[in-house]
Amino acid sequence: MKKLIIIIILLQSLTAGAQIQTGTHVLSGIFQINTNNSKETNWQNDQTEYKNLNYNISPSYGYYISENVAIGLGVGYSSYDDKTINSSLSNVQFSTENKNYVFNFSPFVRITHPIIEHLYCNLNIYFSYGIGSDESDYTSPSFTIPPITGNQTSMSIGISPGLDYFLNNHFALTFNYANLYYIATTSKPKNPIGPVIITTGNGTTEEISPEYTTSSSGFNFNFGVSSISFGLRYYIHCKEEKK
Repeated sequence: MKKLIIIIILLQSLTAGAQIQTGTHVLSGIFQINTNNSKETNWQNDQTEYKNLNYNISPSYGYYISENVAIGLGVGYSSYDDKTINSSLSNVQFSTENKNYVFNFSPFVRITHPIIEHLYCNLNIYFSYGIGSDESDYTSPSFTIPPITGNQTSMSIGISPGLDYFLNNHFALTFNYANLYYIATTSKPKNPIGPVIITTGNGTTEEISPEYTTSSSGFNFNFGVSSISFGLRYYIHCKEEKK
């Protein structure tokens, strides 16, 4: 009988509903890793191999200034490595590799509203500023180009809706399913050199102009399987700490 009472108490504590209050602290984080390898062969039996690896680590901290509104800051580090290898029957190889490393700082405002017991919807409004570096390597027996490195900056602002399901008074599973944002990026080479005409593995020529500063901007909307992400948040309630 005592064992049964203990089990009931534990189950009740695990399923206890959480109430977000003014002064609540919240910790969360994201870890993502993606890798992909593929190979294509054309009718001349020339092969093109693609390899890419990217990952992202982004912890964040928030503080509820009211029962429904939290402000906070996220920091992150992301890495991207993309490599393409072209080879032909004559064993002439041409490869390109692009690497990218970025640190991000992202202040945010999160608006939270309860739907039913344990389940909350939220809207994240964020601004992100990133600084980092990129590197491009071109390799072929027919030419030699030193690695081209550059500085990169990016700024973005966006909104992202999501859901929080509380497992107990402290832990909540997070589910984000869409993202609407505007982003602007600029990349400027550190060691500019003049345009170079190269011959790829399949015999075609290509002009590389690494001295150019490149910039891009635009709106993006992600909705669907590719935009879905899951996470875990830990809530610290100030009233419990005082007891």
